[in-house]
Amino acid sequence: MLIYPVIEVTDLVYAYRYNWLEALIEVTEGVMMRPEPILGKAFKLGLDLRSYLERYYGVPRDKLARLKIMLDHGIFSSSFERIFLLKKNEENIIKVYKGLNVDYGLSFDVPARLYLSIAADQAASIVLREQGLNTVTKIVNVNIDPEVRNSLHRLSREVLTYIDKDARKLKSRGASKSLKIVLRTKGLKVFREAIENPSDYPKLHSLLREFSKQAVDVTVNRFLKMLSYAIEHGFHGLVPVIQGLFKEHAELCAKSFLNELKRNNISEAMVAIGTGGRVLSNIDKSLIESIIKYLDKLSHNFNIKLKVHILGWSSPRNIIDPNLLKMVYSSDSLSARRRAVEGRIYVICGETLELVHVSNINPNFPCDCPVCRNPLLKTFLLDPSGARRNDVRLVHNVYVLSKYLNSLSS
Repeated sequence: MLIYPVIEVTDLVYAYRYNWLEALIEVTEGVMMRPEPILGKAFKLGLDLRSYLERYYGVPRDKLARLKIMLDHGIFSSSFERIFLLKKNEENIIKVYKGLNVDYGLSFDVPARLYLSIAADQAASIVLREQGLNTVTKIVNVNIDPEVRNSLHRLSREVLTYIDKDARKLKSRGASKSLKIVLRTKGLKVFREAIENPSDYPKLHSLLREFSKQAVDVTVNRFLKMLSYAIEHGFHGLVPVIQGLFKEHAELCAKSFLNELKRNNISEAMVAIGTGGRVLSNIDKSLIESIIKYLDKLSHNFNIKLKVHILGWSSPRNIIDPNLLKMVYSSDSLSARRRAVEGRIYVICGETLELVHVSNINPNFPCDCPVCRNPLLKTFLLDPSGARRNDVRLVHNVYVLSKYLNSLSS
């Protein structure tokens, strides 16, 4: 399985400047990016991203051509519209993908599992306000997709009844500082329990099913439009994202995608599976395993060669079935870069993967990644400062994560 690290555009500039771009190319096929100002500048100038980096930062285009770029449209519309100065819709997203000449672009989906986190935050915000406490939660003020806003509001109001008692208990103990996190965690736990146990949460389960089906319907309809625009504009890297909280909805989503690919005589494609984040819950894990099996069956039935990408997951915790892991082409990882910036690197110790700060690493530790094989790059790797050259740790982390995950399925 390949790891696509989630990076910023300037990471490529520093990688070239400090001579670790080749090392990055060696350990991964591509990188994942999200909307950011530099992308907006390139698009406004009418330059594809590689040409922009060559013209303004001196990064050779031929080197960048060896690294595939996957672009997310941004979960919330405000970032896309602010950066590209375009209304976020199916055609404009395709225009941005084509204009920047990225290799892969994610379809305009409704991230169902992530939105449950938002619903939990909304519920926590209401409880905090009623308790006279700080109402600012992690993501409660995000710009929610208008097509699911009402459904999400109903979910947050229903889950309120299950977390209100916890708020009163915690307030009486003087734990207001941690209250936001606790309430959000409790809300997510209730959602997971309601998905698995309909008899214990009949109303909430019903609302979750309605929301799941709506998320799939919107996601599929948007993909149909995007694919027609992609064909019209000559963009060949559109990646549909499978959504749904329940198996039957996720399967409906997958089958609808492959039907449309077949209808348009597309014989090869990458398909992504949406998740709830880096560490998979048991429900996430079970659903992903089911979808992988279903995609394998569908791809044979439709005679379409598929590359399966798992969104936002590369954690060694709660690993999916190793036999199914073999069928996953790639996954993107934000943690590989984030841990690198923090000065922490992954180390394989026996059969486990550990995260260690570089200040606690023996300089002679065994590693055959392209960074550790290069004496100069290894000094950057082990330097605990926050200098940008030291973000070369990202390359080591991608290498070790890939090696560890692939060892599980070998």
